[in-house]
Amino acid sequence: MWRKIRRFYWYRRDRGLGKQTIAMAVMLLLLVIILAGAIAKSIVPQKDLRNEAEIPANTATGPAISTSPATGAAVLEEETGSKEVPSDNNKALDVDTTGLSSFLGFMSESAFEDLENQLTVLCQNRGCKSAKKLTYQQTKNRFDVTSFILLSDGSVYQCDYNLKSCAVEFSQTSYTEADIQQMKEQQLRAEQETLKKQQQEEKKKLQKQKKASKKRSSKKKSKKKSAKKTSKKKKSKK
Repeated sequence: MWRKIRRFYWYRRDRGLGKQTIAMAVMLLLLVIILAGAIAKSIVPQKDLRNEAEIPANTATGPAISTSPATGAAVLEEETGSKEVPSDNNKALDVDTTGLSSFLGFMSESAFEDLENQLTVLCQNRGCKSAKKLTYQQTKNRFDVTSFILLSDGSVYQCDYNLKSCAVEFSQTSYTEADIQQMKEQQLRAEQETLKKQQQEEKKKLQKQKKASKKRSSKKKSKKKSAKKTSKKKKSKK
């Protein structure tokens, strides 16, 4: 629900309507508060009237009051009933998944929701408060994208996504965040080396082209000189 609200706000903000959207939300909130207050005021007097009407009906006369000895089972039931307090362990742990939003850059919404739900359940079972996508990722066969997810307890999970079928799979790994950072640095070094090689090859090609153009220009000049010499010889013979 909150994700849809955020997307709607971003959509309005990108079109220059962010402030108007916030103002509308504030107005709607004020209207809801006013309506809730009015309903509460109307309900309270009705409850007071009902309580006043029920008081004389619930009063008992002296002769009608009778006492009976309480058994041990009844006493135990009262004591256990009074001691029952709802435990906080049954409450679901809130998991911060905002660090997964970068998946939407290449993943479909349905696949992202499936991944987010699975990770939320996993984090709740492991007692983790957050999950985020690491920046390093691999692409194989143009369609298979491998990413890595870091949980708040330090564990790293691998997420495999297929761009064609939109299938999502993730599994636990033995990597740490430092290992993924080293893999990223190695990838950057490899990319820099390939760029250097490409630049060197381009320089060599340019140098060869320059040499070839110089040879052509020198050949043209020599041809012009020879043509001038032959023309001069012909004129001298005449």
